[in-house]
Amino acid sequence: MSGKNYYIKYTYIRDSLTTPFTDSDFIEVGDNLWKMITEFMAATEGSSISMEVSVDGLSWSHVFLFPTEESRAELLSKYNEEIAKHPNIIEQHAEAGVQFEWEMFEIDA
Repeated sequence: MSGKNYYIKYTYIRDSLTTPFTDSDFIEVGDNLWKMITEFMAATEGSSISMEVSVDGLSWSHVFLFPTEESRAELLSKYNEEIAKHPNIIEQHAEAGVQFEWEMFEIDA
């Protein structure tokens, strides 16, 4: 294990809790991505996932811990490959009032 821990913080921000998701396929895409991510994390020794939710429920973050920079890069590559199969997914999220923020950082272990 390296002397650092590597993180991705992925935050969803909704405009409203009442905006329906029924007119898009991003629920299915999101479910498939989550399955891929959790399987990858379960197979990567030293990794973990935590979640933070705002009090109003309008934003939530998944914080992914990776033991190596390479494992983080591998998951990002897999994620980008999957997103590339769904070119309208970001637009569909925007139409449903959902925005994303990414943050990558590292902390001494």
